[in-house]
Amino acid sequence: MFPLAWAVVDTENKDNWQWFMQLLNIDIEFGEGMGLTIISDMHKGIISAREAVFPYAKHRYCARHVYANWAKIWRGEEFKIRLWAIARASWPEEYEHQMMLLKKLSEATWTDLQRYDPKKWCRAFFDEEPCCDVVDNNMCESFNFWVMEARYLAIISMVDTLRSQVMERIGEKYAFISKWKGDIAPRARKKLEANKKESSSWKLVWDGRTGFEVKHVRLENSNRHVVDLMKRTCTCRTWQMNGIPCPHAVCYMYHENLVPEDFVADWYKKEKYALAYGFPIKGMCGDKSWQKFHGEPLNPPPVRKRPGRPKKNRRKSKDEPKKVSEAVILSRKGRVMTCSNSIASTNGSKRRPSVAYHRKPKAVKTNVNVNPSQASNAPSCLTSLAENTIVSREQPQSSFANKKGKEKTGLHTNVTVREAVNEQIAQSSSGGPTASTIVMDGPSTEQRNIFVMPPTGDNMSLATEDNFWAAL
Repeated sequence: MFPLAWAVVDTENKDNWQWFMQLLNIDIEFGEGMGLTIISDMHKGIISAREAVFPYAKHRYCARHVYANWAKIWRGEEFKIRLWAIARASWPEEYEHQMMLLKKLSEATWTDLQRYDPKKWCRAFFDEEPCCDVVDNNMCESFNFWVMEARYLAIISMVDTLRSQVMERIGEKYAFISKWKGDIAPRARKKLEANKKESSSWKLVWDGRTGFEVKHVRLENSNRHVVDLMKRTCTCRTWQMNGIPCPHAVCYMYHENLVPEDFVADWYKKEKYALAYGFPIKGMCGDKSWQKFHGEPLNPPPVRKRPGRPKKNRRKSKDEPKKVSEAVILSRKGRVMTCSNSIASTNGSKRRPSVAYHRKPKAVKTNVNVNPSQASNAPSCLTSLAENTIVSREQPQSSFANKKGKEKTGLHTNVTVREAVNEQIAQSSSGGPTASTIVMDGPSTEQRNIFVMPPTGDNMSLATEDNFWAAL
């Protein structure tokens, strides 16, 4: 990325963008924009300003912004994969194939995606003249992040800091040329090496002249292209759009004992790179040495206070990955957490599940009565209690005094339900007390009545221990 110009404005609207493009046109002298390609988001101010200043310029939309708007309705990883495959398809037939895959996935999403003109954001319809196949404007976003600190300085300090940063960048890029291995830029060479490696999956069929049909080793019928070395073209259009030989062209070059580096576009060579960075920004003295201005003072524009707290960071879309750093507290979303006092997981929630109690819940009082008239209800009343459940038994005959001198009735001891009920059976058989209270731990607050039968009447068999629990 080579920064041409930047401006400081109060807001991003049509008037400011048109003013900026008019000044830019005076410097680069593109006239009405013939041969110029602009890539941006879908901001209406940029679109209107481009149509007014550069009516014949090509305008591309950033595919990432297209997806951000489209994903507000159609979310999901599968939809995201399909949209980026459509955006990166390099020839029209591949674009149609990817669109049909999206239609099979969901016809509604396929219909909705056609609201966006594919000639603006799909690589299959890009013009070949600019020698650039990018489908997003991440370079601009990286520049915005690079100047983040300077944007919040005072106006003079901000402009001077930007000038100093760009001056340093141009100097570093010019010195970087001496570190190249060969005549091709490192990133272009990296892409070419990847194409060389992929070329081994293709084979040639010669037409007897200057053209070759290139077939895939495994998918011969469905994936093949025609390469013309004289015109430097391939039907996949990748070579024409980015100026780097595609795997099909590299396969042809190896067959003819040619060097692929010789067919890389001049835009990636040292000569062009040095020419672009051969005009450095001159250094400046400090503000004490600046020439005094005696004209009308330059006042800042009126400040328009916006609602809410000013935001420093760029607002990211939901699909963008978040940067992980030591200064950022990681989210607990999706993390399975467990309690040390429970075998159940909490799934990241601050509340513990209801099935695993960390704190002792409030006790529930359950009356145990010996009542022969209600003996038939014993099995149904006791089904909610397990025989080995630990309960606290209260004896109403005893009493004791607390620290404040107030008398309390009942003495609690921990026993199981089996022990408590068996004791009541034994007491009722010997003519002992006919009622006591069992305090049971549990989350419920309802009071349960348990009836134990004496060994009299028609249901005398239930008084024995084995028959009593068998009935439960």
